[in-house]
Amino acid sequence: MNVGILGVGAHVPENVVSNSDLEELTGLTDTWVREKTGIEQRRHCATGEPVADMALHALMDACRRSGIDPGEIDALVTSTSTPAGVMPGLGVRLIADAGLNLAMTPVDVVGAGCAGAVGLLHLGARLVEAGVGTVAVVQSEASSSLMRLHDVRRGEALPTTIFGDGACCWLLRPCRDGTGILFNATRTDPAGNEGLALHGTDIHSFAMDPRAVKRFALREVPALLGRLEEGSGTPVAAADLILLHQANLRLIEGVLDILDVPISRTCTTVQDYGNTISASVGITAARAIDAGLLAPGALVFLAAFGAGWTTNGTVVRWCAPADFVR
Repeated sequence: MNVGILGVGAHVPENVVSNSDLEELTGLTDTWVREKTGIEQRRHCATGEPVADMALHALMDACRRSGIDPGEIDALVTSTSTPAGVMPGLGVRLIADAGLNLAMTPVDVVGAGCAGAVGLLHLGARLVEAGVGTVAVVQSEASSSLMRLHDVRRGEALPTTIFGDGACCWLLRPCRDGTGILFNATRTDPAGNEGLALHGTDIHSFAMDPRAVKRFALREVPALLGRLEEGSGTPVAAADLILLHQANLRLIEGVLDILDVPISRTCTTVQDYGNTISASVGITAARAIDAGLLAPGALVFLAAFGAGWTTNGTVVRWCAPADFVR
């Protein structure tokens, strides 16, 4: 059974935080941040705004774009690295708030990190392949809840600057042969994973080695795309669009340079929203649709990378409405 992406929804908070807003707190100038990361601003949730609220907005946006009622969703997968509590999980809150089918047990993943931006699609697709009709994969990240803006310690200035809040929702449904997800690839190499890790509940317990992250991304993301090429039988050069995890703009540019792919073959949101962790690829896919860059029949490579030195990738033939089967 092939699995297609019926629709993608996204949501970011209204509160815009510019580089200049953070400069006095972090010591990093607007000019430096733009030059080194390409990030110009990000969004932060209002005080007390739950990660579940963003998730709900993204899910409803996906349903609206896809022309379905939330009651048609048969299974739910959620992801966050910033949960409001341990249990019940984000999925239970979404079932209640969105009025979803009660005959389901949500699958809640905590800590998938940035690689989960595509990895959770793999999990959702498995549920569709197992016979579930319509699956919602909802990823919601409120990294600002981890920040301690008036206590930025040594080594925390860069992560305080690069991360932003946002949510996305992918709707998955069975589709006809030759369309939808054509191939998936994943790899985890945990050696040295302390270079990118969150050990507690705030940024004081966050470890990030920027040089190690850069080396990992520029080595492993092109390798991931190579595996996608081999497995799908399609060269990256033939892709209509390549959507990468929005870690920072300079890393995206570096990966595309290695692949000899022009920046015009991608879409980015990191300059406006920062690194939205597991929500980044979905948010960017929604922007690409709105910009007319992602239409039925398009061949799309998706790639994400992050904590655990994990990479996840997918090759998708974007579906038309007539491609889906029930």
